[in-house]
Amino acid sequence: MMKYLLLLCLLTLAHAQENNPEFFARLNQSLLQDYAAAKHGTIQQLANVIVVSGTTAHWYQHGKPVQEANLVNDNYLFLKSLAHISLSISALRAQANATQAIHYQRYEQMLHEVLPRIVKLPLTPAQRTRAQQLVALDIDLIQRLQQAGANTTAIYTRYYRAAKPLLEAHAADAAAEQLQLLETTISPWLNSLTNAQQQALYVVIGASVTANRHHLLKQFFAHALGTFEDDARLFVTENTFDPDTQLTVLSGYLLETQIGQWLGDKERLHRDITADGAARYLSRH
Repeated sequence: MMKYLLLLCLLTLAHAQENNPEFFARLNQSLLQDYAAAKHGTIQQLANVIVVSGTTAHWYQHGKPVQEANLVNDNYLFLKSLAHISLSISALRAQANATQAIHYQRYEQMLHEVLPRIVKLPLTPAQRTRAQQLVALDIDLIQRLQQAGANTTAIYTRYYRAAKPLLEAHAADAAAEQLQLLETTISPWLNSLTNAQQQALYVVIGASVTANRHHLLKQFFAHALGTFEDDARLFVTENTFDPDTQLTVLSGYLLETQIGQWLGDKERLHRDITADGAARYLSRH
């Protein structure tokens, strides 16, 4: 009888272990390892991938890096940074009054340090004049905001009216600088590919979540490849700028697209696995 009870206890324990959440967690982890291997294989099948990670472009063939290029220069960095400084000053408007004085003083000191550096940069006369005008407007804005009883709304309205044309001009010049660099660095890569290879090329672009619409790089590659910005081969990784991680994200997307095609809907795994069931449930309640 005792042996029978012991056997029964062991069987019950084994059954409980089989249904333990940890068992399924381990099972899921094992499957994820196979999934990762499949993603690695997906990248190895791609003949050519260009990954843009911040200021650098990497060209991969069958998952292995073959070339690298820098995509920015000093003029580009200055022109874009100057526009960003002005936008950052605007962000101070949303901060608590208790911190404004500290931030204003820091920005004012930084801008006074920028002014003498402008004359040393290889800018065109028009670019240099605009830069000096914009910095002067920034300093004037900060000084006015620190005055007692300052009308913040009126001061910013006046500032935006004067600064916006200069900001847009700097942004346009920065775009031209980077596009010229892309034409001298990336265009030779593209021109070395056959038409068929270009049609099979994937481009992975690191971009911020909030500023990737009509991204400069998407415009450039769409123009160079004779396609549209929404071409699935122009793939954006949001807030991800590490090339290896970007490749992993692309491989996951491609693998899930392939599995979806096998299921009869290539977009199926680009929706949450529970998405369709949730929609049906909510439509009935």
